[in-house]
Amino acid sequence: MTFEELTKNKPPVEWKKRMDEDDDLFTDENINSTNEVLDSYINNLVKLGDKPTEEDILECVKKKW
Repeated sequence: MTFEELTKNKPPVEWKKRMDEDDDLFTDENINSTNEVLDSYINNLVKLGDKPTEEDILECVKKKW
């Protein structure tokens, strides 16, 4: 999966649809927060280049948590 595909197919896209269909499990605040975290993670992965090491990828995860 490319980063572009990953960005387009993030779970919050489906969550927003469900919320619009009156599913009360999701809120705009939670969806927006999740989008921010995922966008940051994806952007950090993109910055790693074509052949990141496993350690580099794990470091991207640790930065947010």
